[in-house]
Amino acid sequence: ARRAVVIGTGPIVGDLEDVLADRPSPPFQIVRHLPAPNGSEQAKLTSADLADTDFVIVAQITDDATADRLAALNIGGTTVIDSAGAFAALTGRIPIRQVDSRWFIATGDFSSLAKTGFHRVQRFLDVVAATALLILTSPLLLLAAIGIFINDGWPILYRQKRLGRFGRPFTLNKLRTMQRTAERDGPQFSNDNDLRVFTVGKILRRWRIDELPQLLNVLRGEMSLVGPRPERPELAERLEREIPFYAFRYSVRPGLTGWAQVQFPYCSEPEEHVVKLEYDLYSLRHHGPALYVIVLHRTLGALVFPPRGN
Repeated sequence: ARRAVVIGTGPIVGDLEDVLADRPSPPFQIVRHLPAPNGSEQAKLTSADLADTDFVIVAQITDDATADRLAALNIGGTTVIDSAGAFAALTGRIPIRQVDSRWFIATGDFSSLAKTGFHRVQRFLDVVAATALLILTSPLLLLAAIGIFINDGWPILYRQKRLGRFGRPFTLNKLRTMQRTAERDGPQFSNDNDLRVFTVGKILRRWRIDELPQLLNVLRGEMSLVGPRPERPELAERLEREIPFYAFRYSVRPGLTGWAQVQFPYCSEPEEHVVKLEYDLYSLRHHGPALYVIVLHRTLGALVFPPRGN
């Protein structure tokens, strides 16, 4: 494992240590933990502090002299990364409570998101794949419709307002898996073992068959195969108030599946939505063909080998 020196303190350092401790073969180990230098002669960053290390993780800087020293080290070939970036590389999540708006600017990874040519390539792949999947799965959709009608009657489809790219509303199509009275008390978050789901609905959810009508949304350009899951306007409004950077999800088309879905399928509690957003922001930072293929591959893997409890 590579050797790292951590400079500074804070909750993110403890989170890093916890993640590393849980890994059977961590990609790096923290060999030295230094307090943030304060500019005094006794607390300056020295060459001895950085001896026998491969890179530096910065959690806290309190003086300009240390910042200058770290910048010089970085230019000289020693890798210097911030603690949030190290956590993201380890977990596939951006720790939103450990960063601020300046961090998103400083990384530079998000600046090309709106201009990247992959949006056009992704759209082409989406149309081709969605057309093929609709043709191939049409017999399955017919059987599913018959099963829903026998189990719980009409309607077969469930239509719902969701927010798309740039926060534009659209109507999402799904096969209905919940009882018709599921939301008589108002909108609610779904969960893994939702009692409102009827018998056939459980089968459709297990194999994600209920999501297939969203291929029509993909063909209309309202969704992509891969992206953050679209949320309902009334629930999204609440999440935007409670969770920082939540609206950043709207910078790409929502997806039939996504990085957050393959890592964290269901969430109902506010803290779980924080984790889901952290995965979504990571996917925005790495938006491109590699993540597109990885998410589709893992989605197929989850269908064949579902995680325990699903």
